[in-house]
Amino acid sequence: MIVAVYGRKSTEQDHDASIERQIQICRALATAQGWHVDERYVVADRAMSGAEFARRPGLQALLEALALRPVPFQLVLVTDKDRLGREQIETAYLLKQIARAGVRVVETKTGQAIALATPLDKVLLSVTGFAAEMERDQARHRTHQALLLKARQRHVTGGRVFGYGNRDVYPADADPTARPKRLYVERVVLEPEAAVVRRIFELSANGLGLRAIAHRLNDEGAPAPLPRRPGRPRGWAPSSVREVLHRALYRGVIVWNRTRRRDEWGLKKPTPRDPSEWVRETDERLRIVPDALWQAVHERLGRARQAYLRGTESQVSGRPPSGVESKYLLTGMATCGWCGATLHVRSRSHGRRRAFFYGCTAHHHRGPRVCRNSLELPMLESDEALLTTLEAQLLHPEVVQRAIRAAVAHLSAAPAQPPTRIEAARAEVVRVTAQLRRLTDAVVLGGELPTLVAEMKTLERRRAALQAELQQLEHGDGVSAADLLTVEPELLGRLADWRALFRRHVREARQMLGHLLVGRVIFTPKATGPEWEVEYAAEGSLGGLVAGVLGPKAVVSPTGFEPVFQAS
Repeated sequence: MIVAVYGRKSTEQDHDASIERQIQICRALATAQGWHVDERYVVADRAMSGAEFARRPGLQALLEALALRPVPFQLVLVTDKDRLGREQIETAYLLKQIARAGVRVVETKTGQAIALATPLDKVLLSVTGFAAEMERDQARHRTHQALLLKARQRHVTGGRVFGYGNRDVYPADADPTARPKRLYVERVVLEPEAAVVRRIFELSANGLGLRAIAHRLNDEGAPAPLPRRPGRPRGWAPSSVREVLHRALYRGVIVWNRTRRRDEWGLKKPTPRDPSEWVRETDERLRIVPDALWQAVHERLGRARQAYLRGTESQVSGRPPSGVESKYLLTGMATCGWCGATLHVRSRSHGRRRAFFYGCTAHHHRGPRVCRNSLELPMLESDEALLTTLEAQLLHPEVVQRAIRAAVAHLSAAPAQPPTRIEAARAEVVRVTAQLRRLTDAVVLGGELPTLVAEMKTLERRRAALQAELQQLEHGDGVSAADLLTVEPELLGRLADWRALFRRHVREARQMLGHLLVGRVIFTPKATGPEWEVEYAAEGSLGGLVAGVLGPKAVVSPTGFEPVFQAS
């Protein structure tokens, strides 16, 4: 019996140790039962809520494995089924998916598989799911109350804020060598960063805009907040300058509970709360900006906003809502090779028309101190060069043909099950069937009915699981090399359609790039004497397109054919 192991911990605190304990308990049960743990499917999700399902990489890896034929394991071991989820509807559906794949979920606390065969089993599952969701809700309420108490006492309830440091507070008589327990965390003003905050307010009061302030600070080499995403350049941007100008903490006012982190389903979805729910506390020790300077800046910002609204007939411009596809080919798919920032679209008048270019967002929004890449790539020429390379190197008929053959070899090379294992499964089915026959005879002869019926139900479930396992062992995934080779003409026939998509509308081309690219296209300027040339590089894979043609027989995209192409 091959088994997978899954663990989960919802909070950051001590999550590594907790998950290790879960995995150890599951391994111990597998050893005691003589089961084999497949190390490829020992997965865990750290600091993930039981209400999250789609964003859990460990859980998604298990679900992807269920689509393989044959499924590489027959059991999933968990310490408790609430490790799989703490939301009734989603958890029940998840267990149904696992059961329909012929896999059982076993809890180590009982050593038994979770039963879903009868209406009574499903009612019991619903009751225990309700209890798990109630526990999650109560934990959320306890956490909220603890944070509310901290906010009322002016203690730190979140992470670090630019301009301040977080200092641990211990009991006055604590022995520092004995690792005393921390009482709470408080903020302290860091003067080098506080000076930058005051500088931002002074520049804004003098009439400078957000972008001009960001460029000035970066040119001066002023300290800046750490980027939220690793790999991004560190420096001031218009958005971070705006955040400073509107943060009430710099005037000594602590505001907490402004947003709700999760929705009614427990999913991460920050939404603003009603101002009546906000918690406001004043602490003059945290003041960095004087009231007079704060008022002067916000009066100027208010006047600028009113002038803007009058000029645009009260229409506030901004980023379009998510889900609206970009009208440019490479926005969101291309990055600067010097700093790692994304490329955005710029335009300027070019005779009777406007010319469009790709440029580095870090250079244009934060200034040359953050990124020196001032080159602007002509949009039409850049798009055409990339698409031509894709057609020549990734969608070339010979390349596609090799991808098909690699997929065929991968999917048809699944190792055959040893005869001894198949014979053992057949013998077990015969043995269980004989036991059922003897129990039926006992019922006819007037045996103790409740006990006999319970044993018969257990054996029937066992026989059904054995028969499903035997079918997988005997027939595998039902896909042969001959079957797969029949799709080669179809895939090559579609090649012309794929290449034509690149020459139609931007929307279709972006969808194709989403299937072909692995990561983003990196544009790197390189000096060649007095002139510059730009090298673009990307990694591509035909796995998604091949899987779409192989259809339900292959189920998942084959791996191993992921050519890297570069051009300049």
